Amino acid sequence: MKHNTLMVLTCYALAAFTLFPSTGCKKTTNSKHGHSHDKGHSHDKGHDHGHDKGHKHDKGHDHGHDEGHKHEHAKGHKHEHGHDHHPPKKSQSWLVAPYEKVRKALATDQFTQTKNAATSLAKRIAGLKKQDKEALAAVYSASKKLSNAKDLKQARLVFGELSRALMTFLTQYKEEAGLQAYSCPMAKGYKKWFQADKKMANPYMGKSMPKCGSKTKFTP
Repeated sequence: MKHNTLMVLTCYALAAFTLFPSTGCKKTTNSKHGHSHDKGHSHDKGHDHGHDKGHKHDKGHDHGHDEGHKHEHAKGHKHEHGHDHHPPKKSQSWLVAPYEKVRKALATDQFTQTKNAATSLAKRIAGLKKQDKEALAAVYSASKKLSNAKDLKQARLVFGELSRALMTFLTQYKEEAGLQAYSCPMAKGYKKWFQADKKMANPYMGKSMPKCGSKTKFTP
């Protein structure tokens, strides 16, 4: 009887040893594996964090590039804008002298001298730098046209165009000091002209009515 009881207990012990150690091993392995997996996950987080930092760095780089571009553009714009407000050097005397020759020639009915003086003015403007020629484009066009006039009548009409263009330029750059503008009610086309000479002589009427006209504001 005792021998049978001992055999039964031995069988139960072997069964318990077979079942329980196997289950415990799986739990331990799962725990370690889960922990390693969590560490790996933390590593992924760190990798993502580094990527975000790199992304911020790229943004900073772009910001610097944009700022530099805006700064250069603003500077360039100011420089160009400032340059547009500088007239050619000695613009008044340099331009008014040949204009005065044209005016006086017309006031005394001298057609050839009128054309020669207009040609001289056109040549002066043609020899300027590009930006200055652009500022005086209307003056150049009128002086060139006047140099090709067929007679005094046509020359006086074109002289009106020249006077308006030059008055516009001188007013724009505030170079009208010392010049007096006049207006002739009987002139055909543009009725104004200006002169530095204090003795008025009407270029539109010539010798027939040299004193026709009156002082007016220096505006085109």
